[in-house]
Amino acid sequence: MEICLNVPVTDWHHVGSEPRPPAPSQLGRDTGKLCQMVFWALVLVLCVFHPTSLASQTRMSAYSVEVRRHDNFPDTIHFYCLQGYDLSKCEDHVLTLRRKLARYPISGLASWSFVLVPTGLWGEMVRAAGGPTGSPAFTALHSRETFFQDALFSPTALQRAQLMQMFGVDQDTQLELAVSHELGHALCQDTNERRAAAQAENLRESRALHCKQTR
Repeated sequence: MEICLNVPVTDWHHVGSEPRPPAPSQLGRDTGKLCQMVFWALVLVLCVFHPTSLASQTRMSAYSVEVRRHDNFPDTIHFYCLQGYDLSKCEDHVLTLRRKLARYPISGLASWSFVLVPTGLWGEMVRAAGGPTGSPAFTALHSRETFFQDALFSPTALQRAQLMQMFGVDQDTQLELAVSHELGHALCQDTNERRAAAQAENLRESRALHCKQTR
């Protein structure tokens, strides 16, 4: 595994705006790198970048985590951890999310960003992006981004109880439900919650999606 720490010279985009985040290769050409080589059984590369702004109403930094493996995972899918995320947890949680996503037809997303947000900034981030504060995950179709609260990956005792009450299933299944539900929104470009839930079930059961393009 190669871990590269980069200090960028350009801003990322604002939530809700049209420009997409610069590709990791573009960032790499503009930044200095500090790389540490660690060897695992699987070939894996994580490069952590430091964009300077994430939301239009709030100044938030984020880490862009690039994972390179010898698989068919689309390179148009981007991962970010918002400021305040422990870096080791950020890497672990991104890898967990990536494994969940790999089960599904995510090539249909084209360019898409998945953003992990620490609990302390979740409310502020959700309000800035116009999402639902009562949910640990939401998708912003206009900016092609999906956000996950860190509680879905490593909950506190209180959060675990709250998520159990919300989902009624164990932690791993909670994440599976959240990921498939948000993909129901993203793959069908549909904001309707009922239809997203139906598409999520289709995804989990490896059935074809039946998207209705009415938002």
